Amino acid sequence: MTMRQRRSVAGVSLLVGLGLVILMGSALMGRAPGAQGVIRIELIAQQMTFRQADPANPSRWLDNPTLRVRTGQTIELVLRNRDAGMKHDLTIAELGLKTRMTDFGDTVVLRFTAPQPGTYIYLCSIHPRLMRGQLIVEPPS
Repeated sequence: MTMRQRRSVAGVSLLVGLGLVILMGSALMGRAPGAQGVIRIELIAQQMTFRQADPANPSRWLDNPTLRVRTGQTIELVLRNRDAGMKHDLTIAELGLKTRMTDFGDTVVLRFTAPQPGTYIYLCSIHPRLMRGQLIVEPPS
């Protein structure tokens, strides 16, 4: 290999290495140490209950499931109204959270940071006896 070819290869290698350093640095800068992503939890309002696909068996549904999160996590609770002819909302009164009322086919999102550890009740304010579950906030890991 000639001197000129060696310089060319070295230059390309240097550019590739710098590119990787820049890409990795950009990815890391957007994330604070220990930061967690958004936890997205989807609930379906259907048959006068909140339903969630069972993580262990996605073909099975859990009714009014207990939701578990950790303090400090950013949570997106997604409510999809699949109950024809019924209106529903999603309320966590202890946290001052409430979606707008939804009609069949609507989707709404409650986005919040999980508070101090404890058990909080989520419910539909129109059907609180049938549509209610627990949000358990656990200490950070």
